[in-house]
Amino acid sequence: MDNFPIIVISIVLLGLILNYLFFSRQAVVSNTISKTPRKKLSEVKDGETVSISGKVVFSGRVMTAPLSKRKCVYYHVIVKDANSSRDTFRNYIDIDEEKASDVVLFDGEHYAIISTKSVKAYIVKDETFYSGFWNSTTPELKEYLVKHGEKTTNMLGFSLNLSAQEGVLEAGEKLKVAGKASWHKSSDFKLKIPHQKVLFIQASDEQAVFITDDPYVE
Repeated sequence: MDNFPIIVISIVLLGLILNYLFFSRQAVVSNTISKTPRKKLSEVKDGETVSISGKVVFSGRVMTAPLSKRKCVYYHVIVKDANSSRDTFRNYIDIDEEKASDVVLFDGEHYAIISTKSVKAYIVKDETFYSGFWNSTTPELKEYLVKHGEKTTNMLGFSLNLSAQEGVLEAGEKLKVAGKASWHKSSDFKLKIPHQKVLFIQASDEQAVFITDDPYVE
């Protein structure tokens, strides 16, 4: 019985590791893309489910990321209460937002338009923001909280104890995608694409489109 706490802790840690490796968003997206046949855009045929890669280009609508104000075509923002779940002053803020505009990539020869109507994305969170007693909330985070109907200070007027992360798809960033492919005339889309034909990646009946900018996904 002396080893019981160690066994319990070991089982919990093993569960957390397995969840991260196989069931987390990062794992599901990365594993799906890695297991999908990889092809150059020039090799893709109509109706195939493939994985492709290329650099993000701004060919249509561009957004401004809410926290970093970077220009992008996709962003994922997570804002969470940094207090313990048992803390009396817990804020109960839990925002998880993803938005996409016109996602287009270029592999040096051909362009691909990525549908985001049904998408599962893992975007690397490369910007982190903290607020609390010693860290004032940035104007951008304040604006974002207000937009989502959240308060920006506690009852004493101090900044809320929050942790915020943001990941974006910027121009020139390498993007990896898996989905069902089809070739179209570029004139079928209201985008600035200087080629007559463009590859379109969309969800199939069975599977969403998977995208990531994780440099470790092969």
